[in-house]
Amino acid sequence: MNADSRRRGTALEAAVYDAALAELAAHGMTGLTFERIAARAGAGKASLYRRWTDTGQLVLAALAQAEDDAEDSLHPGGTRLEPAGDLRTELLAFLSDLADGLTTPVGRALTPILLERERRPELWNRIVALLVEPRQRLVTEALERAAARGEISPDAVTPSRAGAGAALVLARHLVAGPLGQRDVSAIVDEVVLPSLRR
Repeated sequence: MNADSRRRGTALEAAVYDAALAELAAHGMTGLTFERIAARAGAGKASLYRRWTDTGQLVLAALAQAEDDAEDSLHPGGTRLEPAGDLRTELLAFLSDLADGLTTPVGRALTPILLERERRPELWNRIVALLVEPRQRLVTEALERAAARGEISPDAVTPSRAGAGAALVLARHLVAGPLGQRDVSAIVDEVVLPSLRR
């Protein structure tokens, strides 16, 4: 009896999702195949073809499941931004979670997708809708709360300013590797907050 016949339903799906993200991080979208994913997951290749039409669809499903899992975890990867009554506190918590999230299997899988976005614009646009836009909305809501409290001007609540912190975290991660708390604090204190309070 092979692994696929013993493991079904949710357990099989979880193994396939983990394998898909690991293979994506290792080989990029160009080298991502159902054969490699099935081998890593200990699953039959046919079971993947029955569930997903192509690797792009499987990657999206894996990322969506990872988002659901992250929201329930202690390290949400920037999937939530809890009101704290203070903008700096909220931004530090959010961007720290985001920086931690980039070191997870999902974060490692996003780098090759980012590098291949021009060749796969449809997939990239769907990932933006799944991962980027919800985080942008969270920060925008935090800025709106800060404006209502008088911490910043309402005119400071713009898409560019709302996305600046996350963009810097991602850029620093890609260039220099994982960020620590000191790195995140510098981004908030030296760049994001000054731009909001000008």
